Parts: sequence; structure tokens; C-alpha cells
Amino acid sequence: MEVASIVLGGGKSLRLGRSKALEIAGGKSLIERVIQQLKQLNSHVLIATSREQSDLLGAVDAEILVDIRMSEVRLPTLVLF
Repeated sequence: MEVASIVLGGGKSLRLGRSKALEIAGGKSLIERVIQQLKQLNSHVLIATSREQSDLLGAVDAEILVDIRMSEVRLPTLVLF
């Protein structure tokens, strides 16, 4: 059975004021660190995010799922699955 990891990454980062996913820690962005850790568990990593965040993520080693319902529902990425 194949298992995928799903990262819910569509937050607006209101408290930080900029994208948390792109913050650098130990020479890598936080999203790169998360993907790297998840790849040790399984090879299929998905990032569910907003259209705005997906533009910022660039080329990451994961499949990007753009949540078009981001403003309609609380925790909308869960609605997709």
C-alpha cells in the first residue's frame, strides 16, 4: 500500500507577516526541511496550499495542490480529500 504525506501549507502567516514556509533555518527553508523529513517516511509528499503560497514555493521536491476554496471554509484543504 502506498502512503502519501500531506502538508497543509495554505496559512496566511498573519502573525509572522511573511511566509513561514520560506523562513530559513539551518541553511534551508522550513518547507524544504519538512519535505526532507517526510521523504524519509515515504516518497510521495503533497503540499496543499493557496494560490498565493504556491507561487512562492517555487521548485520544491513535492507535488503542489492549489486549494481554490481557501477563502470559503475553515481548514478548506481537508475538504479536498
